[in-house]
Amino acid sequence: MASASEQAIQLAEGLLTYCGIDPEGFRETNKALIALDYETVIIIAVNGQLIHLVAMLGPVPDSPQLHRQLLNRNFASLAESDYRYAIDPDTGELVMSICLGSEDPAPDRLIRQFTHMAEYATRWQRSIYAGESAIPASDPASGQPPISRKGAAGDSPGASPGGLLRA
Repeated sequence: MASASEQAIQLAEGLLTYCGIDPEGFRETNKALIALDYETVIIIAVNGQLIHLVAMLGPVPDSPQLHRQLLNRNFASLAESDYRYAIDPDTGELVMSICLGSEDPAPDRLIRQFTHMAEYATRWQRSIYAGESAIPASDPASGQPPISRKGAAGDSPGASPGGLLRA
């Protein structure tokens, strides 16, 4: 039986394969970038038995109202979901993240979490950066239809994709 760390790596490699990315080289750094389109990037990283998914949302909006909504959403998510918002200390960009234990997700649940996160990140970018003053209403775990697997391109296993993912 595989260890929890090995299970986490295998789940991450399965997600990369699902996205059309060759997982070769993933084990060197346990990190990869998944670019779904020119706006939506999800980072996957494995640290021990934990799988981290981080959606890069973009520049931090310059709106006290949005800052308050993000803090309220983080607090509410303590009881409702595992998603959190943060500022990446390396890039200064807003990110949304989820951390899953290797014992938690079956491969289909990991793919479902990933697709919901990617769909939400795309909605975020289209609404917030189009000048709307509120966070998109739907949470990634809301059961919205997943995005298609279009254009999953490129990985960057040698990159250091932000302070949130340092081992």
